[in-house]
Amino acid sequence: TWFERPELFARFFGPQSIVSVAPGRLMAPLKMQRSVALCSALGAVLVCRLPGRAFLFGGSSSAAKGLRRQRSGHVGPRGAPVAPAGPGREAEGASVAGSAGLVLLGGCFAGARALAGTAAKGPRRGGPIARAAEAVKKKTASVTTDLPEEYDWAQVSPEWEVDCFSRPVMRDGKKMWELLLADENAVYRRVAQMKPTRVNSVVVGKVLKIFFEESQVKPTHIRFFRKVMKNMLTVALNNIRDSMPQYGELKVLPSRNCHMLRQWLGYREREVYPTMEGFSAITARKGIQQSMIQMSYDVLPTRMNFNKYILGAMKVSALRALRGKLLGKMCPLPAGMDDEEKVIGVLILSPKSKSLVNQWKSEEVCGVRYDSENAKMLLDLGIDTTHMFETVPPEYREECLKFEKGKKDQGGIHWVGVQDTITAGAPDPDDPTGGLEGLWLCMDHTDEDAV
Repeated sequence: TWFERPELFARFFGPQSIVSVAPGRLMAPLKMQRSVALCSALGAVLVCRLPGRAFLFGGSSSAAKGLRRQRSGHVGPRGAPVAPAGPGREAEGASVAGSAGLVLLGGCFAGARALAGTAAKGPRRGGPIARAAEAVKKKTASVTTDLPEEYDWAQVSPEWEVDCFSRPVMRDGKKMWELLLADENAVYRRVAQMKPTRVNSVVVGKVLKIFFEESQVKPTHIRFFRKVMKNMLTVALNNIRDSMPQYGELKVLPSRNCHMLRQWLGYREREVYPTMEGFSAITARKGIQQSMIQMSYDVLPTRMNFNKYILGAMKVSALRALRGKLLGKMCPLPAGMDDEEKVIGVLILSPKSKSLVNQWKSEEVCGVRYDSENAKMLLDLGIDTTHMFETVPPEYREECLKFEKGKKDQGGIHWVGVQDTITAGAPDPDDPTGGLEGLWLCMDHTDEDAV
């Protein structure tokens, strides 16, 4: 029905997505979607004429008009005559440069395999479609080597992370924009490249819808960390939630807790963008020192107050054993950490520990840090909220500095635990949680966000 009802394509992919369709064999929607992604990756309009089939994807209205004229008069993309398609013979395929504002890189390999496989069944195995598919593989290999061709869907998490921002690659005098999406296990990863003039909540929403529908694991939570993109991404994701009933329970969480996406982005900045044409080296920007401005923080709300805290350390083996057994969210531990290695952290003591953990459960707890310029202990929540919970007396400031150094030595990893003051120091030996009510394993990204 997708082939016989082209209006379904037009409604889903836009009015210029498909110009003409001849009835033929049915093609699965996912396979067709990947074919569209392949054509978009070419940045061009692709006409495919095979025995009993003819279809046209992508491109602008002007390119489509040119192709209509080309098809009616059997004229090639540069005015060269081509033979009309007929039964038992493969027609010449044409790739015409269009003004596609969007390039979907995710799924290109699958689309290339689909088209190459279709072409291989035709009378001429070395036809233009197979060559076009091979050209796309060559063109995108250096860009998408960090994207797996196949996914183990059992390993894909329903909690996703997204980023949309400019990248250090110049296209037509302007920086290229990318939308990156990954689940928190970094198994399902997708990339979309956009022209700067096409970056808005509507376009971003359409791209995200494609990625949502393609995944066999649907998102329940989606986070993003970039403050300047907060409004656009919030609008795009809320529109998806409101317009698609199956995502009515989707939680949109502006949060600094986008750990896997940040690591993936760091990899692309080191390994992928420098290989792309138009790459412009990132110049290190000097962050504004805290001493140059007067920092002010919100006081911790009364409902989140606690009596005492202790700076301490916990073995990696203990953290691994506690994962999933307590309220709180734990980020992935860096690969290669030894079980006997100790991770620094903060233990919060409160007689109302259960109530406090329940309060924090509804918040995005991002970590604890020490502002040495102002001698403040801080609790980071969400994407841009920071609460001050103590002005550190002079005699304890050295310990707080050691706490910060311990975090940096381990890439920002630290834990925040909550314990009842009644059981503090004397937990039940049979309790596998060690008397903790809640535990968060956090990663401090303050230095990255400062620049």
